[in-house]
Amino acid sequence: MRSRGLGGPSGRLVYGGRWQRALIIGVCLSWGAMNIIALTVERRTEMLLHPGGQYKAFYFGDSLCLPGIVLGIWLLGRQMPVPNLTHKRWWHVLWFGIGVAAGIGLHLLDAASHFYTRSMMSSPTKLYHDFVVFPLYIYITFPLAIPALIKSRAGVWPRVVVVGLFVIFLGLNYYDGIHRPHHGHINFDWSHFRPG
Repeated sequence: MRSRGLGGPSGRLVYGGRWQRALIIGVCLSWGAMNIIALTVERRTEMLLHPGGQYKAFYFGDSLCLPGIVLGIWLLGRQMPVPNLTHKRWWHVLWFGIGVAAGIGLHLLDAASHFYTRSMMSSPTKLYHDFVVFPLYIYITFPLAIPALIKSRAGVWPRVVVVGLFVIFLGLNYYDGIHRPHHGHINFDWSHFRPG
């Protein structure tokens, strides 16, 4: 069954097929890719194997909440009236711009806080998170979730899933803001392409 109600590039890519595609993209974009980068490029295993030292929003939010949100939006999109706001190009351009600006803003805020060293700020996982994960998750969720939450005929439960998981994800980020693990990212030496 195709999700015909959600338009634009993100609607077609993530929500235009079976639920399995939405789930795979939901898991792989952040949690899966970040672990692969950590294991192969940064040569560290603690990110995957020791969740206690990681950001809660990454370990539990990116692996459980974000894929659940994506699936909830997929369910809502199956019952969307067409045409709707997700079929407007300006809507997607606006949210893609917001996602890119948010990623740049996050990176600049972290740099200004001096929480991470300069070498940590340029580690592969930090760069991937700020300039790929952050913008793309904003783009594949918000421009589709907002109209779907308002207009979908799917009933209350997909809305409860999307909003509930989003609130949990915000709570995990709030917790991380108070209890930031210093080893969320590592020092990385790009000149020798190795941790350092």
